[in-house]
Amino acid sequence: MIHFMSGPPAVEPVLLAELKRHLRIDHDGDDAALQTLLATARDDVERQTGLALLRQAWRVVAARLPPDRRIADAGKP
Repeated sequence: MIHFMSGPPAVEPVLLAELKRHLRIDHDGDDAALQTLLATARDDVERQTGLALLRQAWRVVAARLPPDRRIADAGKP
């Protein structure tokens, strides 16, 4: 069975404005780079912990369905 994300989260756990305030950045020149770093940090935490920090859309591809035709949630048996 293969799982893959079909769509990233709509927002990040930390807002760009909050990050800029924390880092004391008051210009917009680095916004794209900071947004990329936020997404990368979230992705890294999710990969290391095996947990999703935000609601996400996933697809499951299976060669065949189990006999009961149900696929359990990732964290549930």
